[in-house]
Amino acid sequence: MAIRLANQLYGFIIRSFLQNWESLTWGIVMGLGTSSQSDYSS
Repeated sequence: MAIRLANQLYGFIIRSFLQNWESLTWGIVMGLGTSSQSDYSS
């Protein structure tokens, strides 16, 4: 049970980290691609 909980927590951390990394990467890409206009509405 503890192992299952640890796996769920680990998976949650990894997913949230990947989501944040993807958002940050897209923010940089969009910022570099459109340096004149700033539109961050997702």
